[in-house]
This record gives sequence, C-alpha cells and structure tokens, in this order.
Amino acid sequence: MSRQGWVWMRTGLLISGAGAHWRARLRDMATRLAYRASRPLIVRRSIRQAAGAARGRAVSLDPWNLWIFHDQTWPRIVSRFRDRILVRQGASVVADDSEQEAGSRVRIGPANSVTFDAPLCPQNWLYLHLDPSDHPWADYRWCFTVRRLSDFRELQFAFRYRDFYNRYRYRFEDGFLHFDIVHRGTFYNSLSRVVCPLDVDEWYRVEIEVVGNVFSCRVGGRLVSLDCDPTARFRQGPIAVILWEDDGITPIRAQVREMSVHALDSG
Repeated sequence: MSRQGWVWMRTGLLISGAGAHWRARLRDMATRLAYRASRPLIVRRSIRQAAGAARGRAVSLDPWNLWIFHDQTWPRIVSRFRDRILVRQGASVVADDSEQEAGSRVRIGPANSVTFDAPLCPQNWLYLHLDPSDHPWADYRWCFTVRRLSDFRELQFAFRYRDFYNRYRYRFEDGFLHFDIVHRGTFYNSLSRVVCPLDVDEWYRVEIEVVGNVFSCRVGGRLVSLDCDPTARFRQGPIAVILWEDDGITPIRAQVREMSVHALDSG
C-alpha cells in the first residue's frame, strides 16, 4: 500500500471512530433523558409488582475470606478506556483478575467493618467486591454505617455486581447521591441525582434495597432515592465498595462498619 493510501486508511478509521464515539454519546444522552422522563411512571408500576417484599434470613458475610481487593494497578482499571470500547462491540476482554494485596490500605475487622486508608497518588482506587459466581443474590437489603475521614471524590456502593463493566451503583459525589447503571462498558451516570452530602467525620446509616427491578437508598432512615431499571439488565449479583480520587492531593480515608445483607422474598 502506498503511503498516501495508508494515510487515507488511518484517517478514515479515525473519522469512523470519532463518529462512533459521538453516536454513543448521543445514545447515552437519549437514554438518560428517556429514563428521567418516564421514571415516575416506571417506578410506580415496578413498586406495585415488587410489593410484599419482606425481611428474610441474613446472608452470611465472612469478610476474612470473601472480599476481593483491587487497586489502580488492576489491568481492568489501567486499560479501562480501551477495553470499554471492545466490550461495547461485544468483544471478550481478557485480563488478570487475580486478587491484589491490600496491605495497610484496607483493614477488615470484626462485625463486618472495613477501614480504608490510602495515601495520595495521581490515580487512587480502592475496590472491594464479592465473587458473583459464589454469590448469586437476587433480592436483598444491604445495610451499613459509613464515615468519610477525608474529602475524597467518589464513594460507590455497587449492587447486583457482575463485573467491572456491568453493575448498578449508588454513588456519593459532590454532595449528591447518584443512581448509575454500568452496562457492557457504557456508564449511564446520574440517571437520578439527589442532594445528599456526606460530611467528613460524620457517621451515616445507609440501607440499599434491591427487589425485582426496583432499587432504593435510605440515609439516616430517610428515603433519598427510589430508582429502577425497566429493562432488568441484571437480575442477580452481590455487592462492591469502590472509592476513587484523581486529584493527586487528597488521600482516601473512610470506614464502613455494621455491614449486613438480608435476603428478601418478593414472591
């Protein structure tokens, strides 16, 4: 191939790639707008379908053996921007998912308590999750008490977690509680957004309930966000706790304690 032909081929690939990027951005924007417009009706209908859920048996959490830890050096995080494109295209992304050593950054104590303490660095991630193949949980209530000890950027609590590219999550950031859906590498962020600051050095009791395709988050006993996924992308999966900061000057420090998961019967 001539040099001119090679240049035209590369240019065409770049243009088509840019076009795909903007088509994806427009599709994501349309999804968010459609969700927000139809959310009240969808939530009401889904609540009726999920009515009758009751507290069931407690799901056993053995933090000494079950939590899987990753940080910013995990290949899924390092190559996340490239891999998301491949996942959206239906490709299988292979990465080393071996558990990493947390060291002193994550300390797991009695009564299902976890202390996070990571010094500042340019990209700081603390990522704890349970193995979905071992925990095919469907409907459950996840309760815990949380305290931020530094003003780091993002505190996520993921549920029906399948993998890095697929999960629901409630995300505390910039004084708001966000409901997001991560599906096949695409982040549908802030499908709902409610004012809910978590002040540093204050303890907050959080309850996340997952029944059918209806999800809720209570903070301090108050219902803050009620959400749903009308397409029911994920019908089962365990939990994950993800902390992130990228300003290079703020350490990540937080505590989560009194964690419990109760199975719910929506039948």
